[in-house]
Amino acid sequence: MSRGISIEALVDAVEAARPRPSVVVPTMSAVHPYVARGLSPWDFAYLPSSMGQAVPFALGVALGRPDLPVCALVGDGSLVMNLGCLSTATEAAARNLRIVVVRNGVYQVTGGQAVVGGEAVDLVAVARGCGLPHAWRLEDGADPVVALRALFAADGCALLDVPVTPVDDAPPARSPGPAAARFERWRRRLVGDPPEGDA
Repeated sequence: MSRGISIEALVDAVEAARPRPSVVVPTMSAVHPYVARGLSPWDFAYLPSSMGQAVPFALGVALGRPDLPVCALVGDGSLVMNLGCLSTATEAAARNLRIVVVRNGVYQVTGGQAVVGGEAVDLVAVARGCGLPHAWRLEDGADPVVALRALFAADGCALLDVPVTPVDDAPPARSPGPAAARFERWRRRLVGDPPEGDA
């Protein structure tokens, strides 16, 4: 497996490539670097107690706001736990849904255990088999910003599999604050009633 880029480089590339406005839903190992960089008021750092929920969560947002690009950052381990979400996204015809797979080969937030199946699981092939019209992998040496711009510009639901270097001493994944209050503030922005003081 390619050692890939750092998770911080991936977060920076997403921020450079994303259209404005758009919604980004970082989950699990992507939460800490995204919060450290600074979340947009349109973004929601989603750290559920169960894995595999990033794409379904982002799918619901995409269906509720079809005018906005919605991007889920999901670990390969999390996606493997809920592959059915890919066929659901196809069936729902969520044309504005974008999926960035953080392929680090490990369950980063639970201690770095190897992901079941590892490289034998071709998530690009699985996505295509589930009917996603666009799915590809960031090749070694390719510019992640260019690839992510192509992802956001794709005509229909799209997935980009990004090899990411595992972090041996990653800080524990923690919610950036009370989930209910954060969610309500974020929900109000999505429905056009942003809380006072939001940018």
